[in-house]
Amino acid sequence: MRGTRLNSAARSSKITGINIADACAMQINDLGVGPRAGRAIRRPSAGHAGQTLDSFVEIGLGYLSLDRPSGTLSGGEAQRTKMIRHLGSSLTDVTYVFDEPTVGLHPTTSSG
Repeated sequence: MRGTRLNSAARSSKITGINIADACAMQINDLGVGPRAGRAIRRPSAGHAGQTLDSFVEIGLGYLSLDRPSGTLSGGEAQRTKMIRHLGSSLTDVTYVFDEPTVGLHPTTSSG
């Protein structure tokens, strides 16, 4: 199992030479599943999962990995993760009001 909590059968499937354990350990930025494809894994039709991962990048959390326990996230990281989950839900006719949505968020730097 080599510390991945996955058996050898689960680790044997690969996309461009990368198994699921290795992909989960990578930063979301490096997965490249959506429009930003071109990094480690190219998959043009990643569907909802790709859209969700792109949302993490757009909101400044692309440096996270999928194997990171949620209890280790900072307050701002946890808040942004919740925003992605709620805004990406399939609910209709819902209005979201974010009361001071930037409280607890850590600043991101942009190179532009």
